Amino acid sequence: SSRIDEAEVLKFQKQLEKQKYVAGTEYISGAQILEEQKKELGCDPVEFLGYNPYEPSIDLALKKIKEKGSEKGININKVLLTGSSAGAHLSMFYAYSRKDTAPIAPAAVVSNCGPTDLSDDNYYYNSDLGMNSELGAFEDIAMLFSYACGQKFTYETRAEAKEALLKVSPIYYVNSGTVPTVINHGQRDTIVPFSNAVILEGKLKANGVPYDFNVYPNSGHGLDKDKDNAKIADDLLYEYIFTYLGREK
Repeated sequence: SSRIDEAEVLKFQKQLEKQKYVAGTEYISGAQILEEQKKELGCDPVEFLGYNPYEPSIDLALKKIKEKGSEKGININKVLLTGSSAGAHLSMFYAYSRKDTAPIAPAAVVSNCGPTDLSDDNYYYNSDLGMNSELGAFEDIAMLFSYACGQKFTYETRAEAKEALLKVSPIYYVNSGTVPTVINHGQRDTIVPFSNAVILEGKLKANGVPYDFNVYPNSGHGLDKDKDNAKIADDLLYEYIFTYLGREK
């Protein structure tokens, strides 16, 4: 399912709140977003669609974080975004494309096996590993990416959708003002090809963006085969938190 598993989110929230660098958290559910939109629109989208179309929103979450900070006399003016797989794609896409318009400015982003370029042919046949992707049959992948970019195409006509695919890819928004980035990626990834991480590194380097590329040589999409790299990832997260979210002097 593409819908967010709320139980998993709440489980992660509890783990996050135990960390010494976290002052507090608040989960903004799709139901809460729906109520706010009903007030704003003056109608109920569920009556027209038959379901709640709203997923928990980064924008709404950041607004709430800013409000909660203000209530406690804290001016929250920057944030680090991170996620894994699709969550990493969303984090990068948001941090790169909304840097100047977000309720709280993204200051850095950490990606764990995140998709960066949906036009990469290695999503179908992974030439680095010499095998088909575990995402599914070629036509199934084309259908999935058609939904992602809003343009219907088949495996054979995928070149016609390249521009649409790039527009929903984080690499499309990389420029000299892009936020510092950590790339954690497994070389044996059969879901999001390692070439996606290499492509992002090339874009960041070409634009002079500070970044760290942590390559897990033996790991796939779960990043579970390289303990040394897991330690490096933890260290990089703390380093970026203190470097880019530290108190201004």
